[in-house]
Amino acid sequence: MKEVEIREASPEDYEGEKYEFVYRWLSDVSEFLYFAPSEDRMDEDRARFLELLRSGRVIVAVAGDGRVVGQCSLIRLNSPKLSHVANVGIAVAREYQRMGIGRALLEKAEEVARSEGIKKIEVEVVEENIPSLSLFRKMGYHEEGVRKKKFNHRGKLINVVLLGKFL
Repeated sequence: MKEVEIREASPEDYEGEKYEFVYRWLSDVSEFLYFAPSEDRMDEDRARFLELLRSGRVIVAVAGDGRVVGQCSLIRLNSPKLSHVANVGIAVAREYQRMGIGRALLEKAEEVARSEGIKKIEVEVVEENIPSLSLFRKMGYHEEGVRKKKFNHRGKLINVVLLGKFL
């Protein structure tokens, strides 16, 4: 794995040029993300992302130059009946993929979840995203269902696999 620091994110990680860098690599890897970056919405998306930092947890992989090259969001469900569950999402810059960073981000997210009393993590993965499905399965996530034709991938509607893990 390239030298990166895995830690919780701070607003400073997403200031100015650092945010533009993250936004560019997110655009590059957005093929299977629900998030669909667009240059004309960059400021609007940044505001939403900073709100996520305040309301949820974001784990980052930071390269030696201080730029975020991977991130994992951990969002606790907002209901007393579901407060033991969190959703997770991971993205890693293309040049840092397949180096163990996704695994390290997920391990840290699970550690944070346990410390906050979260008992279950759920994730939705586009079924054609084989590397992500493989990572989650290797990390002990089990298939809980399929949402048929939920994701529009280049004009083709494809399934999304629901995975979960009890901590």
